[in-house]
Amino acid sequence: MRELLRLIILLAALAALLVFSPAWGRGDCESPAQPRNNHAPAGDFGALEAWLDPYLTAKMRALHVPGAAAVIVKDGRILLSKGYGFASLRDRRPVEAERTLFRVASVSKLFTATAVMQLAEQGKLDLHTDVNRYLRRFQIEDPFGRPVTLGHLLTHTAGFDERFTGMAARTPAEALPLGEYLARRMPPRVLPPGELISYSNHGLALAGYVVEEVSGIPFARYAEDNILRPLGMRHSSFELRADLARALAVGYEFKGGRYLPVPLDSLDQLGPAGGLNATATDVARFMLAQLQLGHYESSRILKESSAREMQRQQFTHHPRLPGFGFGFYEHYENGLRGLAHGGSHRGFASLLFLLPEKNTGLFLAWNRQEPRLGLELVTSFLDRYFPAPSAPGKLQPAPGFAPPAARFAGSYRPTRYSRRTFEKIVMLLESFQLAAQKDGSLRLRYFGRRGEATRWVQVDRLLFERDDGNVFLAFREDRAGRITHLFLQAFGMPVALERLAWYEVPQFQLGLVIFMFFFFLSASVGWPTARIVYWGHRREVPPPGWARSARLLAGAASGLNVLFFVSVELAFRDVAGLRLEYGMPPWLAALFIIPFLTTPMTAGLVYFSVRSWRVAYWSLRARLHYSLLTLAAVLFVPFLAYWNLLGFRF
Repeated sequence: MRELLRLIILLAALAALLVFSPAWGRGDCESPAQPRNNHAPAGDFGALEAWLDPYLTAKMRALHVPGAAAVIVKDGRILLSKGYGFASLRDRRPVEAERTLFRVASVSKLFTATAVMQLAEQGKLDLHTDVNRYLRRFQIEDPFGRPVTLGHLLTHTAGFDERFTGMAARTPAEALPLGEYLARRMPPRVLPPGELISYSNHGLALAGYVVEEVSGIPFARYAEDNILRPLGMRHSSFELRADLARALAVGYEFKGGRYLPVPLDSLDQLGPAGGLNATATDVARFMLAQLQLGHYESSRILKESSAREMQRQQFTHHPRLPGFGFGFYEHYENGLRGLAHGGSHRGFASLLFLLPEKNTGLFLAWNRQEPRLGLELVTSFLDRYFPAPSAPGKLQPAPGFAPPAARFAGSYRPTRYSRRTFEKIVMLLESFQLAAQKDGSLRLRYFGRRGEATRWVQVDRLLFERDDGNVFLAFREDRAGRITHLFLQAFGMPVALERLAWYEVPQFQLGLVIFMFFFFLSASVGWPTARIVYWGHRREVPPPGWARSARLLAGAASGLNVLFFVSVELAFRDVAGLRLEYGMPPWLAALFIIPFLTTPMTAGLVYFSVRSWRVAYWSLRARLHYSLLTLAAVLFVPFLAYWNLLGFRF
């Protein structure tokens, strides 16, 4: 018996390590705010290459990035355009900034926003009217009595649910036209429009589809004719033509100490949101056009007023926090207002960053999905050439604000997650943790991620400032004065987070799963091989029929629960190349039958648990174990329901 208990405990520990390792999350992320060390400015942009070469080479090596292309523009010209490392490790093909294409992913959204602004300045679109006015194939439902507008789509405040399953296609034959895809797969609205930022790929794809509907031509062709060609972006396209595909970099993952090439698949079915393939030098032309308010060389892609409107802050959660323009998001650092957009695709990442007041821009694209490379480059670039003023000493809470700090403490979850589908489970361990300190300050950390916690002091009723820089976070409260939301700049962009109830916090959910899995494993692994003499019962007689049935039912229900939950977890880990962006594999969809089997089986466990106490056939220890197992099975039902795993919700 002791050996069996040791085996059960070991298996439970291994299951916990499997399920809750950091790989559950959605890629590596920097902590929301890192301590800063400002450097003296170089003062001379002529030394740019001498600084960037060793810096970027070292960072790429540390972050396992095979190749990258960088461009820096200033005062209407390209200061630097250079490739680093390899576009393909197999044939040692070097990156060339002028010729190597990268999937720039969500940087594509800036081109979609530009297209919308073009049609708006021509009077063909109204940014502030119901988007349904422009949709003929389908309509967006209105559960809040407030319509979604193009302005909401371009600022990510339309309130759409999140969804990524089925967003891509393996072959052109599998891909759907944009309008047909959105008609089938557009996520529902779950938040009132214009109130909270909730980043949405589908929202920007919908904006691109409006461009199609109004212009009468496919979005890719519209962008080619009205943005890419006028700017001379000859090596870039939303459609990967054969002549361009040969110059596309190979995307890589880094696993087990090796670089693994990512197969060239896709077809992003949300093209306007992330389908652009471009060279770094081509993107430099777009940056120059934006910095020059729509004008580049002999071409003008936007009126000056439209470019200003695109770059102006259109939405923010608080006046001291960054927000969104139309397409661009604001990034505050070193006392400067930047306009930026990053991109992330399997095997690729990119970041476009503008400083309009300095007439300066930076773009970096690289062939590994590792966002830290771009974020850290921006910080180092700003620290070198546009350093912050001297940092103040350690900030102290303003008088009168120290005692209430505890009301802000708690766990907060980003608003960008799926509320209606099984994809919600990816948020199991995703939260920002705020803890109140004795001096009235708050300590912020990102649960489940490496990185130092940061200290924040209260400077206004619902506003805190980080004590190592001019960076703020803010809160929202309801009419009863309860804190409901947290707002801050995280991962380089403005983010909204909702406060979690006690039963939603990762620590509680983690403890609950460990408790459930311990007893599920004890039943599914231990009982099938157990002797008839059950846990301390000394009579060497065959157990009654109900006792045998009770053990078999517990083993079957527990084994099925373990199989289901581990299968879902492994699916989100992308085990064996499983790609949920292509849709639900039939075998995984079939596993969702399991909760419909184990839920009524749980009622049987309750019956046998009660009976074991009434007849006292088993020992006290056995009855306690069976009752706790039953409790685990009962708790598993609302757990599945909360995470949208009970039913075919995908």
